[in-house]
Amino acid sequence: MVGPRAGETLGELGLAVSRGLRTLVLAGVTHAYPTWNDGLWQAAISDVQRKLKTPTVSAATTVLMRTRRWWVTKRPG
Repeated sequence: MVGPRAGETLGELGLAVSRGLRTLVLAGVTHAYPTWNDGLWQAAISDVQRKLKTPTVSAATTVLMRTRRWWVTKRPG
């Protein structure tokens, strides 16, 4: 690992390698506050956003939003 503030990430990655941890485990780690080693979290967020843009999920979300808007506007009161 090379780059600015690489030392902050080396500890976490060293532990992961020595214990044979998978990326999924690293992505589930909760840090006290965001630091330079939040790259795994950013990768997980990007993956979720990519999955939400699939045609099936997009269509389902559109139907749910339209149904909710209709329900809210048709309610008495």
